[in-house]
Amino acid sequence: MRVSVTVRDLLKLERLSSAKVITGADGLDRKVSRVNFTDTPVNEEVDFDLLSKGDVFICSFYAMQNNEALLYQSIDLYIRTGSACCIALDEFIPQLPQRIMELANQHQYPILHIDGLTPYAELIRDITLLILMDQDKDIMESRISRLLSGEAAASGFGLPERGGRRRFPICGGPCYAEWPECAAV
Repeated sequence: MRVSVTVRDLLKLERLSSAKVITGADGLDRKVSRVNFTDTPVNEEVDFDLLSKGDVFICSFYAMQNNEALLYQSIDLYIRTGSACCIALDEFIPQLPQRIMELANQHQYPILHIDGLTPYAELIRDITLLILMDQDKDIMESRISRLLSGEAAASGFGLPERGGRRRFPICGGPCYAEWPECAAV
């Protein structure tokens, strides 16, 4: 399935409308595939397999607020794994060290600052919902395309006829759309 949600799309969410793009503005078209959360230093040997291309990292950097080397190591790992961006609370690191900003900008890696009072759970829900809605749209477009091309009827996509009409599930059911059979012209 194609991924079409971007970091730029995230910025349109109400909860991120006041977010500040502090680095990587040229990377706002990076694709977003899922939400990830970390609030401790990342151990590359242990955590590398838990990271995925397109991850949006949400973190406070609380555990790294006094350790620039650990902060640099985390951002570098996010970049190397193909993460979409990092959403950081402005509470513990209100200003990123210059070296980290240069790293992120060099790789066009967006780091967004959000208010420290932003609830993680609601942010995770909003981003996940946006991703799921995009996937649902993709599925519907595929189904409509199959219907229009006649592929659906040939593959048995529709459910058995009911009252002379063919039934097609919408979004996996339990709702159905019904289309009358077309007569040859």
